[in-house]
Amino acid sequence: KKTQRLSNKYIFLCCYKLRNMFLWNKEKVKIYDNIIRKVEDSSIISYPLNKNYIDFFYISYKLNNLIKRTKKNLELNDDVLNTKMLLEKCLNLYYLLLSNIKLNKAHFFKIRIIEYSEYNIRSLLNNKVLKIIDHNMLPYNIRIAKEESVENLFKQINEDTSLYLKKVNNVKM
Repeated sequence: KKTQRLSNKYIFLCCYKLRNMFLWNKEKVKIYDNIIRKVEDSSIISYPLNKNYIDFFYISYKLNNLIKRTKKNLELNDDVLNTKMLLEKCLNLYYLLLSNIKLNKAHFFKIRIIEYSEYNIRSLLNNKVLKIIDHNMLPYNIRIAKEESVENLFKQINEDTSLYLKKVNNVKM
């Protein structure tokens, strides 16, 4: 699990750096920032999204920066309203990433970056934050994975399923 988190982090950093070196120009970054600002400020995306103007890697980078800023804010003060607002912005960007995966095909790197973002969002959710926010606001997969018993259950089911499939695949007729 720890190696998977590290590999997700390295994939995230490599994809961002490569994308940053080769493909971003100032005009596109301005468009991306404008979209991100609008998404952060509203809870519902009420306008059609053009998949050409949503860059998955740039948005994931901005989400990661916002998560880091939210963590620092949580450590420094107990401002409930500001924490709730920052967490809502994080979740709005997370939902934008998910909508990007729905618009475009999800490949290995995107799935790993989504896992990395989910892990970072889960790391924000301590007991204090869970009391502040509305649980309906949290995505189901983040809410469930936060509970260790359910997470262990999913691991066990995954292991049992893979063992069963190996047995089935080894049977010769």
